[in-house]
Amino acid sequence: MEFTEKTRIVDIMEAYPDLTEELMSDERVAAFMKTPMAKFMLKTATIKDASRISGKSVETLIKKLERATANK
Repeated sequence: MEFTEKTRIVDIMEAYPDLTEELMSDERVAAFMKTPMAKFMLKTATIKDASRISGKSVETLIKKLERATANK
């Protein structure tokens, strides 16, 4: 899977279910995921959205995902 700022989080989670914990390891993302709005946004949220929520750059998140999926 190629990761871009437009890659949907739900697509990543479906392709790599074991990455759910990795994605939730960020405190800001984990806190957001517990809100009612998260259930609505999860279907359309992208890496760019996760970047805004986590405060990390899109590039940082993409590199983290690429490292985590390199051997899969």
